[in-house]
Amino acid sequence: MLPFLTHMNQVGQTGSTPRHPKGLATCCHGEEPHVVGWRFVNERRAVNLDPNCGWAQGKADVLYVADAFTVMAKVDELLG
Repeated sequence: MLPFLTHMNQVGQTGSTPRHPKGLATCCHGEEPHVVGWRFVNERRAVNLDPNCGWAQGKADVLYVADAFTVMAKVDELLG
């Protein structure tokens, strides 16, 4: 686990499905899952594909609109 990644959280309702095989979860508000995101709780920052998602607007002061997997792949590349 990367020390700055303080919280890997599903974007959206707690307990919604389907779960991602890598342990991440998708946002699901009763419709098809539409986003994967992570939030960095201590800094109130989030990575989210959907800037209009209520979770992104309500839980983060800074929102990076991007695919979380692409972002973390780049982080791994830079750290590797």
